[in-house]
Amino acid sequence: MPFAIRALRTDEVDAWVAHCTEVFKHDSSAYFVSHLQDDSSALEDMNNILVADEDGTIAATVRVIPRSQFIGGRVVSMGGIAEVSTKKKFRGKGLASKLLRAAIDGPLASVDVSALHTDADRLGGFYGKLGYTPMPLKSVSIPVNLPLPPLSPQLHIAPLTDLAIHTSALLRLYHTVSSKFNGPIQRTQAYICQWIAARHRRDHIQAVGAWNAQGQLVGYVFGRTKLRTNDNTILVDELIVPNSLPESHAVAVHLLAALAATRGPCAFVVSNLPVPVANELGFLPTAIPQDVVISEDRGFMVQRHGLALDLWQNLAKTGTNNVFWKSDGF
Repeated sequence: MPFAIRALRTDEVDAWVAHCTEVFKHDSSAYFVSHLQDDSSALEDMNNILVADEDGTIAATVRVIPRSQFIGGRVVSMGGIAEVSTKKKFRGKGLASKLLRAAIDGPLASVDVSALHTDADRLGGFYGKLGYTPMPLKSVSIPVNLPLPPLSPQLHIAPLTDLAIHTSALLRLYHTVSSKFNGPIQRTQAYICQWIAARHRRDHIQAVGAWNAQGQLVGYVFGRTKLRTNDNTILVDELIVPNSLPESHAVAVHLLAALAATRGPCAFVVSNLPVPVANELGFLPTAIPQDVVISEDRGFMVQRHGLALDLWQNLAKTGTNNVFWKSDGF
């Protein structure tokens, strides 16, 4: 009997979650439940979740995630690709390709660009055959040594204990900084309070803010230290400090240092920091030292649909201004 490619029905959501939990070998279904419950757009249109059906059984699935994205200083529509998965006994039948082509012809036909993240070495060729090309993302791992640069007494650093209280200030800063780059997601208050907050709970992400003397939030960082004891590496989800701030570098360093505070008064290593952001905030000297490691992730892949050609060339060809924050991973 041939497989039917169709949209998921609302009464099949539990079966879809069970399918993803099985295929991705998660110990709990909570991760995939969160992807649906904590994303206000996840179940708005069931045509965004496609399945390959064999006699009522979900054999494979692909999910399209509606988003908006900054490219070339403009906001464009983007469809994220997630949960590409096939049960073991149904593999080798081309179901993932059929589902992705159905998504390209269906929900993705009306967006400017679609995007996914994968293991480039293992699956980059597979997605390449379907029209996806790497959007180069460069990040830096860089040591920060003591003493830290001086911080004005007019500024203070403290934890952001409740994102919901500071949502307006977070959005203002985030859009001021992120709209200059190619790739960041445009956010809403609901997105921060639901999607970002859920990620923080799930992955033990810390949030730290910098305030001026008037009590205005002037910068923040989301991130965490590695779980291993005595590891002084800070994994950055996002670091938002406007470079127009007179002490932008010092503020950024002290925000990062606050994440490392539990490790004691020692030097720390910043990891996952996008190179364009590192350049803006003065972390990268002209001559790169040997202890600074720049890596390129070619697993973030994009496909042009309705995107203007000049914006597409900005995004996929140069890569010098590309940023995608870990916070927005789907």
